[in-house]
Amino acid sequence: MQNSERFEVFKKVVNNKFNIYNSLLLNLPY
Repeated sequence: MQNSERFEVFKKVVNNKFNIYNSLLLNLPY
């Protein structure tokens, strides 16, 4: 597996986690 490919996958995973985290924050009742 190429390094750049692994980096792309890594970025995608981080982005997904970030999106989930953001959604959770937005759904918190203040």
